[in-house]
Amino acid sequence: MDTTKMLLCTYVSQVLVVRIFGGIRLEHVLRKICDRWDNLCIGSFSLSYVLDGSDCKLDNEESFDNMLYLYPTTDRIHAKVEEIKSCSGRTVGSISSGGTLGSISSRVEVGSSSGAVTVIEREEPLEEFCRHAETRFLTAGVEKARGEIFGDYESSFDKLRWYVEAAKIANPGSLLKLEVDPVSKEFSRLFVSFNACITGFNHCRPFLCLDGTHLKGRFKGCLLAATGKDADQENDCNWLWFLRILKTILSTRPITFISDRNHGLVSNIPAVFPDCHHAYCLYHLQFNLKDHFPGRFRQGYRNRLVKLFNAIAYAPSVSAYMICEAEFYEHGGDKAKTFIASVPKQHWTNAYFQGHRYGEMSSSAIESFNNWILAARLMPIMNLVEELRSKIMIQMSCRREEASRWVSQIYPDMDAKLAKRIDKGRSWRVYKSKTGLYEVKSVPAVLVNLEEGTCSCGAWQYNGFLCAHAATVLVKTCGAEGSLAGYIDPFYHVEAYRLTYQDNIHPVLAMDIPDFTEGSTRVIKAPKNRRQAGRPCVKRIRSRGEEQSSARPMKCARCHKLSHHNRRTCKEATDD
Repeated sequence: MDTTKMLLCTYVSQVLVVRIFGGIRLEHVLRKICDRWDNLCIGSFSLSYVLDGSDCKLDNEESFDNMLYLYPTTDRIHAKVEEIKSCSGRTVGSISSGGTLGSISSRVEVGSSSGAVTVIEREEPLEEFCRHAETRFLTAGVEKARGEIFGDYESSFDKLRWYVEAAKIANPGSLLKLEVDPVSKEFSRLFVSFNACITGFNHCRPFLCLDGTHLKGRFKGCLLAATGKDADQENDCNWLWFLRILKTILSTRPITFISDRNHGLVSNIPAVFPDCHHAYCLYHLQFNLKDHFPGRFRQGYRNRLVKLFNAIAYAPSVSAYMICEAEFYEHGGDKAKTFIASVPKQHWTNAYFQGHRYGEMSSSAIESFNNWILAARLMPIMNLVEELRSKIMIQMSCRREEASRWVSQIYPDMDAKLAKRIDKGRSWRVYKSKTGLYEVKSVPAVLVNLEEGTCSCGAWQYNGFLCAHAATVLVKTCGAEGSLAGYIDPFYHVEAYRLTYQDNIHPVLAMDIPDFTEGSTRVIKAPKNRRQAGRPCVKRIRSRGEEQSSARPMKCARCHKLSHHNRRTCKEATDD
């Protein structure tokens, strides 16, 4: 049973949230109060809570235990901090209101009844320079509680000027670009890419998912992200700015981008990356199709159209495309033709797409990233950036350690897929036409060209990974499964995976951060934010055409979220 309680200590108009769990005592609470408000010291204030309309003092450990006993099931207890006007007989070394860099005395003078003063040296004066804030959790929907947890939202924008320089020093080669409105001095945009990610992407497939996710903090905003694959404020101007900077850190190799057809990307990707390719997310196109056939059409009929539409997208050749398209038109009629005409086929079908997307038909990687950073979207901007840096640093470290234990030449998951494909083709017969060209007698029969790296089924050239037909040819003609790695794209090799995560992101230490609490001295101001009427929306707004699930949500044993999946079907990103 979780016995954690939240003690909400109110002083003047501010609130401090202290977690009470395990063997935490009253002394711990008093020290947290002193750390939060520099003008208070133990003995200079009183702490009390209300019981049956009366104030109950928390002045010793017994009274603290009594409070916990009286509130066995309550997870929040409200307490009041009141400063004692006269604190005779006791003076404490000065702690300036400057906070982290304030002048802190290492001596405490305690008065006695005889009038003598005893000077006690602090055991660890250096600890005062590195105060560790207590770990606290979000209180959903309460901005005041978020401010107590993460700090002031407005001053966080001004802290960025310190953070950008500190991050560059800690991580040489990183690109952090801060843009401020030259007239109003308000925050405009921030681009962040750490050197370890820049160099690591050179060993990943040249494939990037692009998307934006809305931030949920006080000043809203939008986080634009580009996510690669290893082994309203999201306007055209912001995407153009983002893509131009992104181009400076990418190598000259052609990149395949995939997105949800955001207008800012459709118009700006060809302008900034004329030699690259832009694929449309099939998952989003399915919702667009369902929206094109509104509610008066039966759900079964719409699902049938989606299935036929997927067949068009996956068709490996122009002839196969024409057959699938004709069947789609037969079921969908003129509305189906209108929809196909509205989406250029060179951006979403295998038959006409000129780039290389390695079998990725949807932008699932960026959706996984957005879920991964869900809690961080509520934070002030500097905390948001630091939380993302920390999460990526941990993930890269874990994957680097994991890859060091692998002994296979191919990424383990792909190695397992290859074994299944070899086993699938053991009953097929292989006939040689000429050097490098083979016919595989499967159902249907296919043609494999080892020299060109193609198979008439389309899977080898589209995925960059051996299909069952090609793997069967190599096994039965070469006689050794170990020689298959040379026919597999290098991005699937373990060595490429290790190179992706060989560099590490260094922490950005906040011990020497200046004081940004004084509003009159701020250089970067918070952007103007017109808050909409009503209660802020915290749930994801579903895409048009996306059905509302009627099933009751359950808690997944893997990601521990209330959702409509279980451990076996979970696709949520985790830190593991």
